[in-house]
Amino acid sequence: MFAMQDIQEDMEGKLSISPLRLNFKPALPFGAIRNSVDPDDLQRFINACRSVRGKSLHKLLQGDSFELLDLFPPECVQLHFTSIPYGSIVDYTGSGLEFGSEKTYQKFLDRLELFLAASFRLCKQGGCVVLNARGLSSGSGCGPVGSKTFRGRSKIAAKRGVGRQSNFAEGFRRKDFIDLPGDIGRLGSKVGFTWRGDDIWEKTRCLPESVKDRHARVHENLILLTKGPLYKFDRSRLRQLGSKMDQSVLRLPTSTANYGHPATFSPILAEHYIYAATDEGDVVLDAFGGVGSTALAALKHGRHSITMELSHDFFGKALDRLEYFASGFQGEVKVGKPLT
Repeated sequence: MFAMQDIQEDMEGKLSISPLRLNFKPALPFGAIRNSVDPDDLQRFINACRSVRGKSLHKLLQGDSFELLDLFPPECVQLHFTSIPYGSIVDYTGSGLEFGSEKTYQKFLDRLELFLAASFRLCKQGGCVVLNARGLSSGSGCGPVGSKTFRGRSKIAAKRGVGRQSNFAEGFRRKDFIDLPGDIGRLGSKVGFTWRGDDIWEKTRCLPESVKDRHARVHENLILLTKGPLYKFDRSRLRQLGSKMDQSVLRLPTSTANYGHPATFSPILAEHYIYAATDEGDVVLDAFGGVGSTALAALKHGRHSITMELSHDFFGKALDRLEYFASGFQGEVKVGKPLT
């Protein structure tokens, strides 16, 4: 369980706040399903999202997102915002078959293409997919967990068995740059999306890399894929958040708390795109939901949400966060504005 002040700190961070009022009720029903999923129930949920007025609905599903995505009806999601797992092992099930645990980069790209095709099927015409990722290096850090060349991102990550396999960068020279954001865009275009480019998330509160032979990287990429050349994205809304908030470099903080997750992002990052690319009543999907940051941002703005998470532990934490935030919600939406 989490204290209410922790949720508020995570949502707002060290920000100045400007109010924005939307007409919807804060009393929100949650549907949380572990393991067994009924496709008919998912269809009923989507139908409810299309017809309900004055409140937002939220579905949390525990399971493999590759299996869960196939259970939803086509063209039911307006925005798919997620941070994909890559180049590491986070062995929740012990199977070694989870997305992101592939032993080579090419095998990872093969599965990524399948994921993008499934996302394309669910995305509405005129909808958007935004994927958070960063470029990789084939240099130090590619050894197996426990080896002298392994360098985990954190002690938490190391304890969970997070580390690239020694042959993950097969086909690359040592210290080659692996352009994952570019590969995401190219694969997205291959399955039918329009690749609109990417934004830069400049993380204003993070530990820089410990490299000595190049600049320390303090940014990640946000790749924008759209279903068709005409899509919902209102740049003028972003200007209401402050100077330069409608430009391609987003100076936003990282999460103030990770809840034990090795790669938590702040809900503020997700709400930036939710605010611009969706309207009240639209459905927002996060197929790798972690501890529910995207769902929190959707809740904050009166959008419906679907969250998928494989880990039993993180699924429970996501549900706790949503329930705590909803119970303390006062009906006034506040949009974060970074300090300048």
